[in-house]
Amino acid sequence: MATEKGHSSGSAGEIEERRARIESLPAAERDLARESGRFADLCNYLSQQHVDVPARILDDLSRVAALDVSRRTLRMKTLNGELVKFISDVGLGGSTAQ
Repeated sequence: MATEKGHSSGSAGEIEERRARIESLPAAERDLARESGRFADLCNYLSQQHVDVPARILDDLSRVAALDVSRRTLRMKTLNGELVKFISDVGLGGSTAQ
């Protein structure tokens, strides 16, 4: 499901375009874009499984925008890890990869 693997929604061309846009960003922004893309992919996966993203993760996400880019990237990595753990805990972990 990781963005780099091309498992996000969209056609192959859209995925390549998304990847090219991300790669054209400065390094700090590129890392944030990758983590944000992973978060979106994980949320999309949960939606497809008809499972809500936990409220505590959404609450944390609402505070991420106030952080500087490097802290935002670290926080998104943490939130992604929490989502992966949640997916595993609810028994959906068999088809996700990070």
